[in-house]
Amino acid sequence: FKRGIDLGPDLRDPSRADPADPLTEPTPRPDPALAPGWAEDAAAYHGAMERMGRALLRALARGLGLDAAALGARFEGGISTLRLLDYPERPADAAVPEDARLPGEARSVVGRAHRDNGFVTLLWQDPSGGLQARTPAGDWADVPPEPGALAVNFGRLLADLTDGRAKATEHRVLGGRAARRSIPFFLEPAVDAPIATPEGAR
Repeated sequence: FKRGIDLGPDLRDPSRADPADPLTEPTPRPDPALAPGWAEDAAAYHGAMERMGRALLRALARGLGLDAAALGARFEGGISTLRLLDYPERPADAAVPEDARLPGEARSVVGRAHRDNGFVTLLWQDPSGGLQARTPAGDWADVPPEPGALAVNFGRLLADLTDGRAKATEHRVLGGRAARRSIPFFLEPAVDAPIATPEGAR
């Protein structure tokens, strides 16, 4: 009960696609006649999230005492991905796996607990919500959607690049029978970027 499509930076610059490399293969697109303006809107959104992610990267670097320019250079020509996710309405008789059920909770786990692999994730979720983050105490806390706001998850790459000073956000998604949609944007470095703890990180 989940489906999605990944949209790469070739939405904005088709020359970035390399069919021979699975990390930079061309983004599949709908027929323009069936979805007029879709490609332009998706490219604009991808670009806006890339700019916001890069601004957050610079702020995090300054806050952690790292060289923002050196860190940012790893993201030149990056493979940041925009993902359109759809959790369709579930039939009333659809079975819920035992390990997805939550005691005393009408919702069930539709996205298992994990940490994203990238640097940061900028997430738009529809008004139905469902995102939860692990607290320092080990509990799960709802991350309610707010109009005009994005949720920000730190990824494993950020944790690695800061030698663990920044912690990757463990999160999961709960859902019920109703449909749910979300749009995460994963800020990613270039395919050939060296990934190592920057000098000066503790």
